[in-house]
Amino acid sequence: RDRVDAAVLVKAAAGLTALAAFPVPVSRWLRRKKDPQGFFLALHLSALAFFLFSFHVHEKAILVPVAPLLLIRDDDPARRSGVILYRDLFVVAATVSMSPLLFFEDLALPYFATLVLFLSLTLATTYPRAVGLGLVALGGLSALPLVVAPPPRFPD
Repeated sequence: RDRVDAAVLVKAAAGLTALAAFPVPVSRWLRRKKDPQGFFLALHLSALAFFLFSFHVHEKAILVPVAPLLLIRDDDPARRSGVILYRDLFVVAATVSMSPLLFFEDLALPYFATLVLFLSLTLATTYPRAVGLGLVALGGLSALPLVVAPPPRFPD
């Protein structure tokens, strides 16, 4: 921000956001298939482009790309391996990325309760052991600030 004018950054962010989101509606238009699951995935990808390339985004904005993912059903065996695994990993990663904000708001107990519930429900499905361990490790990583104090040279 100190090297480039804010107006230039706003225009660059708008251009990058549009460029990142552009393939999603084009892909949906070219398919011309009425697939609600694909529509939810397209909503997710558009929201993710906005989250990644916008000029000013709050940490809570990660919930916008998460919401369409939660609408994707997992009863289609063809989608089970890829999209559903991505959905579950993305939801856990987004939740873990919000953990400092939730700790600041004294929401550690509800955070861990819902994280454990989500992990137990997703791990009850047919995921390989390595994926399950990865999800648990990612969830456990968010508990680290409760046990170990962060170095004082880093900001809150």
